[in-house]
Amino acid sequence: PRWNAGEGARRALRAAAVAAVLLRDEAARGGAPDLAAPLGSRLLAVATPLLDACAADVAAAEPGSDERAAARAEYISARNTVLPALIDAAREGGGQSGGFHGARGQSFGVTMDTVAAVAEAHFGYEQLAEVCETAVAEAADATAVAAATARLHHHMRTLRGAPVDGEGTFATFMFERSMSHPGYSGSVGGRIAETLQNTPDEFYDELTDCLRPRPPLLWLHQLRADDYDGAAATLRGLSGTGTKGISGKGATLAERRQFLSLAKLSLLAAGASSNADEIVSIDAALDLTEIQSGLVTRRSGGKGDDSAAPLPPLRLVESCLGEGNGGAAGSEPEDVLDAFSVFASAGGAF
Repeated sequence: PRWNAGEGARRALRAAAVAAVLLRDEAARGGAPDLAAPLGSRLLAVATPLLDACAADVAAAEPGSDERAAARAEYISARNTVLPALIDAAREGGGQSGGFHGARGQSFGVTMDTVAAVAEAHFGYEQLAEVCETAVAEAADATAVAAATARLHHHMRTLRGAPVDGEGTFATFMFERSMSHPGYSGSVGGRIAETLQNTPDEFYDELTDCLRPRPPLLWLHQLRADDYDGAAATLRGLSGTGTKGISGKGATLAERRQFLSLAKLSLLAAGASSNADEIVSIDAALDLTEIQSGLVTRRSGGKGDDSAAPLPPLRLVESCLGEGNGGAAGSEPEDVLDAFSVFASAGGAF
């Protein structure tokens, strides 16, 4: 490794960085705010060689070795020490609305651009995301918004992580972030909608992988990408009894009907014929849903309630034959006929 990547050099750089972080924070909060900007510059001056030294130490160790793991842990710790402090310095000092393109009105200080450069070089995805989001939020017009968005997509395209060290891609980080962080969209839901609507096609596979554990969002993404077969499979999975629906609980009768209908439309859009096996199977499942819905309506005196959970075929037959309602003798003739209809629609499910 480089001469300044040795343990002694890293320890000295780390001590200097920690001192700069503490002094800058104290100046910003205390009675010497005029010192915060120059102290931020000192922090930047020591943060870059510190992170470079840690990165060189990681690269010098054998992949998969204990030494590599220890070096990476030190690298992550150093990042967590200096990068949040740098983004704070950019916000409070020279990185106001114009900081993304360089400080205005100051001869020194940390800008959003300088933070972005350090974060880009050292997997500082959290800080890089904040820089990009701030640029979009503070853009003065449509042209500026397009430029800031293009820069974000450039980072998503080029920062491919370091799989050998468990560093993911920036694109995946941004997708995961959009699922829990509102950014400047006002709400998490609004940001998710923007992500699904505006993500370029080149990131389709990564967004798909991110949404795979979230099927209520995955099918929307698949439809937008014209992946009708994939959307149909996802929707059929959501419609299954016991499967988590939109609410995060088991799918209701209403959700099951919606998911199955959308799955059928997706298959038809993909070119499936109306008598294809998958379409026939969906029609049968819709029949079962209608049978249960009708049964609930009759048993409740005409008050329909589609918030109930779908029943498996055998349980639906038992319900039609009067389980909990005095047995078959207490069932209406229409209920008994529905039991036979369940047998007919469920087919191989029995």
